[in-house]
Amino acid sequence: MAAKQEYIKRLVENACRSGEEFINLYYETFDKRRHVLSKLYTDTSEIVWNGHHVKGFDGLNEYFASLPASAHHVHAVDCQPVSEKVSPGSTTIAVFVDGTVSYDDGKPKIFSQNFVLNAEGDVWKVVSDCFRITP
Repeated sequence: MAAKQEYIKRLVENACRSGEEFINLYYETFDKRRHVLSKLYTDTSEIVWNGHHVKGFDGLNEYFASLPASAHHVHAVDCQPVSEKVSPGSTTIAVFVDGTVSYDDGKPKIFSQNFVLNAEGDVWKVVSDCFRITP
């Protein structure tokens, strides 16, 4: 039993470390180099962005380019490993983010964002992304 608990503890620690590293890269890329943001997604990734459904590289590039300049500030991140039963043969983590974002008008708005990430070699890629600004 102790070996299984240690294994689960390592999975959670790795998910947290990887998720936090990804989030730092993601929001810096979103705010400063948005033109390359879609490289963090797969060619079949899907996002739901405040109710707008977008899929694939071309759709993501077009949608992200249409958004105003932004500055994200992350307040909380929670990361969890996803069972191999859900995603056989791949390492997957779920990442939950809360924070504020300011657009061109400068008024901070509260947001939450949920990611499902798959490891592709040494790189994490977004499979699913759900973003919502709190009214």
